[in-house]
Amino acid sequence: IYEFIEDEDYTYDHDKKEVELTREGRLKARRLPKPDAMERTGLYHIYEYVKRAIKVDREFHLDQQYVVRDGEIVIVDEFTGRLGEGRKWREGIHQAVEAKEGVEITVATGQAARVTVQDFFLRFEHRAGMTGTAAASRRELSKIYKCHVVPVPTNRPPQRVQLPTRVFATERAKWNAIVEEIAEIHALGRPTLIGTRTIDKSEILSNLLTERKFEHSVLNANRIAEEAEIELDCQLNPNLSLTLADHLHFAVERLKNGINLTAPIAYDISHLYPREYELGNQALLILQKKTGIELPAHEAISVALHLINAEMENGDLHNFITMMQIIDEVDHIIEKALHFKLDKESYNYSRFATHMRYLIQRLQSDTQTENQVNTMLRTLMREYPDIYLCALKVMEYFRSKWKWQCTDDEIVYLMMHIHRVKDRT
Repeated sequence: IYEFIEDEDYTYDHDKKEVELTREGRLKARRLPKPDAMERTGLYHIYEYVKRAIKVDREFHLDQQYVVRDGEIVIVDEFTGRLGEGRKWREGIHQAVEAKEGVEITVATGQAARVTVQDFFLRFEHRAGMTGTAAASRRELSKIYKCHVVPVPTNRPPQRVQLPTRVFATERAKWNAIVEEIAEIHALGRPTLIGTRTIDKSEILSNLLTERKFEHSVLNANRIAEEAEIELDCQLNPNLSLTLADHLHFAVERLKNGINLTAPIAYDISHLYPREYELGNQALLILQKKTGIELPAHEAISVALHLINAEMENGDLHNFITMMQIIDEVDHIIEKALHFKLDKESYNYSRFATHMRYLIQRLQSDTQTENQVNTMLRTLMREYPDIYLCALKVMEYFRSKWKWQCTDDEIVYLMMHIHRVKDRT
């Protein structure tokens, strides 16, 4: 790698942190000595390995981004300095760092499957809940979860008063007015939760409160939200930081009052959403470092659920609902054609639904595979004629309603999973 020279063998985009080989660099990569195991490796992959190695050499440094412990690469959190035990960089970066340090190269990790939060909760036989914001989501709760929203009247007449809007000539005047109002409320013995849009604004307010000698804690969820967007590689709901700050505030209050709420779905969330769960744990560590308050471990699940919801709220809800309707139609076709009832609460059906989502997404994007399974299809048609006829009915539904044409590969794929879910039900 040290033979490759910037601007001669490769170019480096400092903003995007991307490496691109020049013509001279590609020629040099071809001439590199290769072990026997790489004799059949294509040039495209060799170029990618070289670019990855250059990127790692430039950006990943021992005792800064990572440390070597017991012969393994352990990631260092650049914000907290904590060691991220069990975490790995993606897209081959971790393996490139291992090669750089001369430790044993591990297998790249991946996800076997993911499930949407809506699909996950739909698997519960009974669904209910109570919240102060359900009325605004009445249509969504009814359409997706088949849950009706019933407003519960307050025990006493509401005392909330809509105050007039106040306008200030300067930002300093506005902050002073906020502090004065906090002082008035504090004198009444009432706790106060203040939400700010940015970290710097929370620090301004914190400094003003400190000047007035008010004891307070800064629960910054902005950094948690920012890290979540980077780690999950998506745009999250912009109100996430306020929602998380609100949740963490009440979690701290529950801890002080000795109230312990369990998370019955902790195992499922930690396995189905490992990245969100890890971010939940990081949020608790950030809170502990900032305030010295150590929340119970199960609060990581609550933070993870907020992240999952924020992902879905900024996602394509219409496409999700359409997907659910299509799978429901396919279920009816299979049950009618094969004369059996699908157990939608079972793990086998969950796997079947996951494969159906994959097939539907492939058909929606018109990403079809070449027909390479003619022999296998003929064998399946001969040995499982009822499954084949059922698959044809599903294909006809796809064609007539959605104008999707299926290849032989996709018929085989569908037959295999229909047979599996029927055989194990």
